[in-house]
Amino acid sequence: MINNEEKFMFIHPAKCAGTSIRLVLRKAYNSYHDNPILEPFYMDLSKEGIKYITPVHDTLSNFIRLNDDRYGVEGRFNKHEWFVFAVVRNPFDRLVSYYHHIQVNWNERKKDSFLFTFKDWICDESFKKRVEGLRTYKKMFHHDGELGINNFIRLENIESDAKIVFNKLGITEYDLPSYKHNTNRTEYDYTKYYNDETREKVAELFEWDINYFNYKFGE
Repeated sequence: MINNEEKFMFIHPAKCAGTSIRLVLRKAYNSYHDNPILEPFYMDLSKEGIKYITPVHDTLSNFIRLNDDRYGVEGRFNKHEWFVFAVVRNPFDRLVSYYHHIQVNWNERKKDSFLFTFKDWICDESFKKRVEGLRTYKKMFHHDGELGINNFIRLENIESDAKIVFNKLGITEYDLPSYKHNTNRTEYDYTKYYNDETREKVAELFEWDINYFNYKFGE
């Protein structure tokens, strides 16, 4: 079991139910949305002499860089001393969720309509670049060429997988909330969004993610 005083790191890819996990961590560690230790939500580090901003959905490598920049040689990240865990979700389903998330945020920020259909969005020339912004698991979970995650919580098995992680952290009493962001999604069978072309494009871009976690289309 890991004591609260020991070191852990939560890697939170977007649209993988990570907010539900984070809500439990907030309560257990008396954290909150602006806590710069546990939850760097687009934290401006310039006051600490660190010349970048880090978001909550950042990569393992960037969180390690943040830790090492902040605490120096004595506090440097050592993978044998840290418990690192992450949430994952079937990439085919994740892309549909992200598509609807973008629609809502686009409409709220830009005050006009997001006119892409799912097919057009996937097939648009700039899609691959946007996927880099979404971040594949391969990009998020590796550091110095090595996979750096100790435990994964699959959205598809969130109750049982989360229990394993929380037990390691010594969190035994909790209510795992079903937190849903505000989107306009009404169809939850993600396979209905795809045709052969879009399925192939997503399978290519998320090849490592799909193969490593043995995700299948339609399962």
